[in-house]
Amino acid sequence: MSPSGRTVARIGVGAVGIVAALGVGAAVGLVQLPELVEASPSVSVDPQPADQRRACTGGVLVGQGTDGESFSTTGGTRLHAAPENAASTPLDGFNVDGDDAGRVVLRSAAEVAMAGALSQSVDQDGMLGLVTSSCAPARAENWLVAGSGETGRSAVIVLSNPGETDASVDMSFFAESGELEAPGATGIIVPAGQTRAMPLSAFVSSVQLPVVQVVARGSQISASIQSTSTRGLDPAGVDISGATAAASTRQTIAGLVIPDNVGKTEGEEFDDIEPGVRIFAPHADSATVTVTVSKDGDGAQPPQELRVVDGVVAEAMLGALDAGEYSVVVESDVPVVAAVRTTVRDGDTSEYAWTTAASPLSDLTAIAVPAAVDARLHVFNPGETGTEVTLVDRRGDERVLTIAAGDQASLRVDAGADYQLIGSDVVASISAVSDDGIASSPVYPASSGAGSLTVYPH
Repeated sequence: MSPSGRTVARIGVGAVGIVAALGVGAAVGLVQLPELVEASPSVSVDPQPADQRRACTGGVLVGQGTDGESFSTTGGTRLHAAPENAASTPLDGFNVDGDDAGRVVLRSAAEVAMAGALSQSVDQDGMLGLVTSSCAPARAENWLVAGSGETGRSAVIVLSNPGETDASVDMSFFAESGELEAPGATGIIVPAGQTRAMPLSAFVSSVQLPVVQVVARGSQISASIQSTSTRGLDPAGVDISGATAAASTRQTIAGLVIPDNVGKTEGEEFDDIEPGVRIFAPHADSATVTVTVSKDGDGAQPPQELRVVDGVVAEAMLGALDAGEYSVVVESDVPVVAAVRTTVRDGDTSEYAWTTAASPLSDLTAIAVPAAVDARLHVFNPGETGTEVTLVDRRGDERVLTIAAGDQASLRVDAGADYQLIGSDVVASISAVSDDGIASSPVYPASSGAGSLTVYPH
């Protein structure tokens, strides 16, 4: 069954693939007035919805400066993105030596469901690993839950403004000791259509569990954090993590993949090998949190409960999980943000991936799969009853996933391919594996567009 009234389009711009899903036109709502009351004259108006924009923030950056200007790109970024009628313009703003075709703004009509995915294999400047990321919608508030500032770890915060007006950005930093002082972290101007990149160490240092709140005024922005790790002289992974889902009392993390070659190595330099959930309660002094891990096909493990106090960032270690595919549900008595880190080792070399919590999808979602990877689509059903979702490829071929309540299902998807996912109130992500490592990226819901308004003239 191919959904009527919906279209997937694809064009090529260099190595750029296209995916779009056209939705149904907006309906006009009428206001019911009380009887025996003289009605004021009114008119129903459908506002012209603004263009939908997503920021694709490019590949891995390298650089030694702390001024947020001196970076170079490692190159080799591959981008799959945008609908056929979308504009694609470069994100400028800092000096990057070398071309980075993945650093762009994608723009289309509000009723079009866009998707974009980047992939990159890195083996340069002491970094080794696989990176994937999803082109992200701009937000007024972004939460970055990833990275570290410990010895052998580094992180770069990337702020992108796909809008047409400048953004003024304030960042707040939290860690295992609570909220941190961060001189220079307020009033950061990100001009329209530009990007700024700043090392985490320019604001805070020697933090093990950073969480960054990014609040924008004037224009919404997209934020991400690039993290790298070394163990002695050996590369230990690189990752780009976008913003996790907004603070909520229930966070769902789909597509946690545990490879079959994970092993525990003793010593402080290997204390982040074990998978763990980073958790922070933004607006509360304390939180009672329950973490439930479920393996696909095996059901839920006994829940782990922890109490987060004094506004600190906490980490729930998940222990030695068997190889397989998992989902993680974080429930709390107050809103929290969360993300999960996993690591894979190959001899003396290790690689890691951050998997963020994601928002529930709407009825129709466009999906772009990263290129040059072995990829799987993971779909979690957070509801209380079973559900079905349908994945449709560009030929119109369908695959149906039946997912029990509180369970997850997955299927293999083609690298660099375009799909439509039909089904609502589910959470999805794409995991990627290659010879260079592992990576994860969320599936973002389609833009909701603008609804109708009833106007009462004077």
